[in-house]
Amino acid sequence: MSSTSILTGGINPFTSQFLTEERTSPVGFAESAVNAPFSHAFSERCWETILRNIQYRRYQVKMDGVNNFVLNSDFVPDGYWWYIHAATLTIVVFTNQIVAAVITMLSQNEKNDPPPSTGFPLLVSGIQVNDLAGPSSLGSGSSQIISTLRSLILPPRWALSAKSMVIAANIAATSGTVVELRMAVAELPLSLDPPNLL
Repeated sequence: MSSTSILTGGINPFTSQFLTEERTSPVGFAESAVNAPFSHAFSERCWETILRNIQYRRYQVKMDGVNNFVLNSDFVPDGYWWYIHAATLTIVVFTNQIVAAVITMLSQNEKNDPPPSTGFPLLVSGIQVNDLAGPSSLGSGSSQIISTLRSLILPPRWALSAKSMVIAANIAATSGTVVELRMAVAELPLSLDPPNLL
């Protein structure tokens, strides 16, 4: 099995304003009149709020030379949504074997799906979001980086996921390859209405 570790850019000093926000009604129900001015003020400066809350997050996996990998980000918690400004998948330790891979959106009910089979590399879960006109394999060069084409919004209980699709004949040569999923992401409360982001 591949080993996975999560590396983040540190604690965002702006996030605490959302964690301490008081609500008189649960998320998903109508906001009370007391909170209406608060929500309106957030909408007025939505872009500023998003930009101030963007974090750099990294998720890393080391391939074992036997299996393809699935590398998931954290799942978006209830009451929040993620604005993903950009995301890339890149090799940080190369073992001379090109690695075919994809970036997908993954719902929570698919989080335990197995990696793609080495015998028949077929994407069996998730919604592919990487640039289909760009590279589809990872290598040692800067031109062999898989990335998203545009910004994304992830709803609660969804994650960004990377999956390798190396065929059986080449999988052994990937042993020791280290891959990172990197993203610029802002975590925001559902009470903040998103502007026209896409």
